[in-house]
Amino acid sequence: MFGVANFPRLWAVVNTAGLCCRGRLEQQDNAYWDTTLKQNVIGTLRTARTFLPLLRNKKGRLLTVGMDVSRPDAAAQSGLVAYTAARYAVEGASVALRHEIAAQDVRVITLHPEGLSTDKLFGVPSIGNTINQDTVVELGLSNNKYVEYDVSVLPTQAIRVIEEALLSKTPQDSYRLLPQTGLKSLAFSLRGVPEKLMCVNTKKRHT
Repeated sequence: MFGVANFPRLWAVVNTAGLCCRGRLEQQDNAYWDTTLKQNVIGTLRTARTFLPLLRNKKGRLLTVGMDVSRPDAAAQSGLVAYTAARYAVEGASVALRHEIAAQDVRVITLHPEGLSTDKLFGVPSIGNTINQDTVVELGLSNNKYVEYDVSVLPTQAIRVIEEALLSKTPQDSYRLLPQTGLKSLAFSLRGVPEKLMCVNTKKRHT
């Protein structure tokens, strides 16, 4: 059976506890908010508390999914008020925990998922056949099922960012899973150029 005693140390834990359900604030009841905060915030705290002793033994890394508080457009999507509150809470808790355990050489790193589909990122995965309850917490069994990698949930670029957070000798405190590249910025800037050229050509024909 799975337990911390079976693994005296761990290099890293990617803490993805959470859920995302859309809905306008005035149409949601208290039970929805309680569930959202419990799954996203309390779930993250419990996971951190469980694995910190193992990470401490290895001087490992704890990765959480927060939200970039420096970007005002990070929470611009409609219907995600409760979810956004939870992600900001995880971000704040991660910063506080980072300072609290800094002397223990455990790195707390936040991943910012802005630009990714939150519905897919925190959706319930499909793993094919139902797993027997007795095998859910056991590792390495032949009848256990695993979710295949889905590029629509985490693009290759996001996977590379996570790898850097896990393997870099000098990791940053936070990473954006979809960093804005110069090429993307150029593509965004040139998005309206064809329409402008069409307008110029049309005017020349009339003259």
